[in-house]
Amino acid sequence: MKEIEIFEKELKRFVLNRYKESNIEKVKKYCILSRGKRIRPALCFEIAKHYNQDIKQTMPIAIALEIIHSASL
Repeated sequence: MKEIEIFEKELKRFVLNRYKESNIEKVKKYCILSRGKRIRPALCFEIAKHYNQDIKQTMPIAIALEIIHSASL
């Protein structure tokens, strides 16, 4: 799925720009960037497609959903 590949790239860019190299930041990066099923972003993109919305506008929402999910684990 093309959207998920773009999502992975954008998520990595966001996390690497946001979090530095302290130990706690390394843990945050690991939790957020470890690849999973990415169901939440995929659902976000499918809903956006259904409503004819641009994926670029949806990307921040998908990233936020994934970060919130990772933080809740």
